[in-house]
Amino acid sequence: MVQWSSSRSGYNTREIAGTHSMGGHLVLHDVRFLKYHPIDGWQFCLIDQYILDEQSPKHLVGDYESLACRDQANVELDLITDQP
Repeated sequence: MVQWSSSRSGYNTREIAGTHSMGGHLVLHDVRFLKYHPIDGWQFCLIDQYILDEQSPKHLVGDYESLACRDQANVELDLITDQP
């Protein structure tokens, strides 16, 4: 699961799937939205492909592409858990 949050555009959570290599390289894609709450005037699209590299056990860096939104960008993801 990935959560996107922004005070400007809103938030959503997504179910993701893909592969993870032994070297920390991930190729993922969105399966579906679990929660979808854009702020008025905004929309979210599913991501067709994330290409990420593990910078640390709790930090991923890479790129994503969404054909539906015609969007490509760099992304950094941090693991956040309810446990210390």
